[in-house]
Amino acid sequence: MNAATPRLEYSLDIARGLAALWVFLFHLAPMIEISAPALASFATIGSNGVLLFFVVSGYCIHASAARLTNGGMRGVGTFLRRRMRRIYPPFWLSLLVVLALPYVVAAISMLKSGAFEWPERAAWSDWDLFDWLGLLTLTRGLATGESGDSAFNAVQAVYWTLAIEVQFYLVVALAMCAGRRWRIVLWAVTLAAALVVVFRIHVPGGTFVQFWPHFAFGMVLHVMHEHEATLPGDGRLLTLILACSGLLLIAIGIHLVGRPLAYAFSLTCAAVLWLSGHIEDWIRKHWGSGGQHRALRIAGRSVMTLPLLLGASSYSVYLLHGKLYQVPAMFVRQVVPPDSVFHALFVIVLTCALCYLFYLFAERPFIRTSTTARLVESNAMSPSAAPPSYPGAFTTAPTEYVQKEN
Repeated sequence: MNAATPRLEYSLDIARGLAALWVFLFHLAPMIEISAPALASFATIGSNGVLLFFVVSGYCIHASAARLTNGGMRGVGTFLRRRMRRIYPPFWLSLLVVLALPYVVAAISMLKSGAFEWPERAAWSDWDLFDWLGLLTLTRGLATGESGDSAFNAVQAVYWTLAIEVQFYLVVALAMCAGRRWRIVLWAVTLAAALVVVFRIHVPGGTFVQFWPHFAFGMVLHVMHEHEATLPGDGRLLTLILACSGLLLIAIGIHLVGRPLAYAFSLTCAAVLWLSGHIEDWIRKHWGSGGQHRALRIAGRSVMTLPLLLGASSYSVYLLHGKLYQVPAMFVRQVVPPDSVFHALFVIVLTCALCYLFYLFAERPFIRTSTTARLVESNAMSPSAAPPSYPGAFTTAPTEYVQKEN
C-alpha cells in the first residue's frame, strides 16, 4: 500500500472489538434490560455487529487477495491456506469449550449444592454423522437448506456467520484463479448479488448471496484506499466527493426497494472506516514525532490499549461469549444483585477476560501476521520495552506494513 494512502492500522482492530462487544450485548439483552435499562435498546440491535464484521472482512480479504493475486495458482493456494488456518482451528477448539461448558457449569453448581446434576439433554444429541461433519466443515446450512442460525443453533448460534465467511473466502479464491481479471469476477458477483437483493430473488438457505453486499462495501473501501494516492490533484477531496455521492445514490436505491436498514448500516460503517483512515493519518502527522505532544501520546496509549486488545481477541470473544458468559455469571450473581448496573458489567468484563485467555492459547498461534496486536500487547505487558501503541506507535512506522487479515 502506498505510503501516502490512508492506513487502517488501528481502526480495523477497534471496529472488530466493537462489533464483537455489540453482538455480546445483543445476547445479554435480557440481563441488561434488568441491570442497565438505559442500554437495553442499544443491546437489542446488537446483531448489526455481524454486518460490521462482514464489512471489515471484505476490506481485509480484498487486501489479502490483492497482495497474492500475482502469484498465480500458488497465490490462490496460499490465500486459502492462510484463511482456513485462521478460521477453522480456533473454531474447532471453541467447539470443544462450548460442548464442555454445560458440564463445567454443573460441576461449579455442585460446589454449592453438594450434588452433581447432569445437564439436560442437548439438541445436538440427536445429530447423526453427517450433521457433525456439516458442523465441523461449516457446511451444515448448505446441506440442510436452513438459513441464519437455524443450522447451528443447537450448538452455538453465531457459527452460522463463520459458514458465510468461508463462502466469501471460496468466492474470492475462485476469482483469483482468473488472474488479472480477478476484480472483474468479484464485481460480477457483486452485481449478481445486488440483483438478488433488489428484486428479492429466492436463493437457497445457508448461502452467502444476500450477505455479499456487506462484504462488497468493504472491498470497495479497500479499492478506494488502494488507489486514492494515485488520483490527480487533491485526490483525497475527489475521493471524498465521489465516495459520498456513490454511497448516497446506493443508499437511495436500497431505500426505494424497501431494504434500507441493514445495507444502509453497512454503508455507514464503510464510510466511517474510510474517514478513520484519514484520522489516523492526521494523528501520525501531528502526534507522530517530537516531544511537544508527549502527554497526548501517553493519554492516547492508555485509552486505546483496551479497545485494541479487545479487537485482537474479537474472534475469540465472538466464538465463545454466547455460552461462556454463564461461568462468570454464576459468581457475579453471588456478590452483585441482578438489578445493579455492575452485574452486567462484571459479567461482560470477566467473560472477555476468559475469551482473551482463549485467544492467547487457541487463536493467536494460528495468526500469521498481527502487527497491531503485537504492538499493543507488548506495550500492555511491558511498557518500558515497547513503543507506544496509540498514537505513540505512529512515531516509528514498520518498515513493511502488512495489513492485518480478519
